[in-house]
Parts: sequence; structure tokens; C-alpha cells
Amino acid sequence: MTMRVLIVDDEPTPRERLRRLLDAESDVEVVGDAEDGRDALEAIKELRPDVAFLDIQMPELNGLEVARRIDESIRPLIVFVTAYDQYAIEAFEVHAFDYLLKPFDATRLQTPLRRARARLAAGERTDPSSIQALLRQIEATQRELAGKVPAAEAFFLERVLVRFDGRAVPVKVADVERFEAAGNYVRLHTARGPFEVRDTLAKFESRLDPKQFQRVHRKMIVNLDAVKEIQTWFSGDYMMLLRSGAKVRLSRYYRQALRALGASGEDA
Repeated sequence: MTMRVLIVDDEPTPRERLRRLLDAESDVEVVGDAEDGRDALEAIKELRPDVAFLDIQMPELNGLEVARRIDESIRPLIVFVTAYDQYAIEAFEVHAFDYLLKPFDATRLQTPLRRARARLAAGERTDPSSIQALLRQIEATQRELAGKVPAAEAFFLERVLVRFDGRAVPVKVADVERFEAAGNYVRLHTARGPFEVRDTLAKFESRLDPKQFQRVHRKMIVNLDAVKEIQTWFSGDYMMLLRSGAKVRLSRYYRQALRALGASGEDA
């Protein structure tokens, strides 16, 4: 029996590496890949794979959300590919989900493949109720850990997939000077130029490390590492001068940005 597999990952390097490892398996056929969650849902609908390897940390629609939205009638077995730490991995094990912990090798890949072969032979598919239970536990774990672990372990957004010259290109969040609301999009200002992503500023704010990124007014989040100088402005507001030369108003309603920079507000 040939196992038909779909690979979903927003980063090309791990996507291509997983494809090479799967191509080496005599009974595995990689029927396609997708670089974001929305494309993954379309690919599953069109290709009807037996198994989907879903990266969890993708922009806009992550792997967990994809798994939740798959039509039950065409639901494949799911193997989550994740860089989550040991605390979140416990949730996968409790709910009997297969996963690959990044970085992985050919040896580690054998475990989910062996289980997938056995489940397919038995006619088993992923149980949607177990996905809901997994989501609830992961979300609870994230809330619990937010105040207990260093930022590096708190599942903050690290990359954003953007469209550039007809291609999908990952942009490191650390390279973004500021995030700006632009209608139904968020504009990412980088040294390479601005990029737009269809999303909301509130969603970005919830996934960015508050030690590095702070909202400075209703339509702007600034990378604090990009701040060169802060000047007093009118009506209790401030003006932030960024290293690129851009000037951004800091509203008095968002004084937490000053505290994050080490200023009290009165001292700025």
C-alpha cells in the first residue's frame, strides 16, 4: 500500500528536507506541499492525502487551526511538525498525536511513519474531537507558561511569510522595524522594503514578544530595538525617532512602551 503524503510548512528549507526524507521511503508518495494554512486546506480538499505533515507555527492560519478546519469526510491522519518545547509536547503525547520535534532526522521520522502505516491498515483516521481537546490543552499551556518561562520558550512569532515578486518569502520578525495597520492588511516595514500581510494588528500583537515589540498607538507596533530617540511632543504624546529615520508618534495611551524601554514616562 502506498501512503500518499502532503507536506505543509511555511519555510522552504524544512519543507524540502522533509520531502527528501519521505522520497527515500519506498511506500511513500509525496503528492504535494503547501506553504501556508489556507493553501493546505485547498490541497487536502483537492489531493485527498492519507497523511498530512502540518507545521504548527505558520502565519495567519497555523497547523492547529488547519487541523480543526479540515472537512471530516476527507480528514487525513495528521502528524504535527513543531518546535514547541517539552511542556507543549506533553499535550501531543496525552492526546496520542504523532509529532516531529524540530530539528529531526530520518531516524526520528520512522516513528510517525510506522504508526501511520499501522493506522491506515486498520482504517483509522484522525479523530476531530481529539483535535479540539489538543487545542484546548495547548492554549491552556500557553497561557500558563506566558508568565513562567523566558520569552524564547513562550511560543512568540519568529517569522512571517510575505509575498514578494510573485514568491512567498519568510521575513524574520526581528528584522521588522514596525507593524502598521493598513485596512484589512498589516504592513511590515523592513530594511528590504514594506510588505503587506492580510491580517489584523491585534493578532500580531498577541503573538509578538512584548519585551521587543510594543504598540505605540492604535495603528502601530514598534520594534524597541529600532528606537533611536524619544522626544516629548504635544498633549502628552511623544515622538519616537527610529534608526531608519522614520518618526512615529507614541500616544499617551500607550505608555507601556516607555516602561519597556526603561523610562517612566515623566523621565522621557
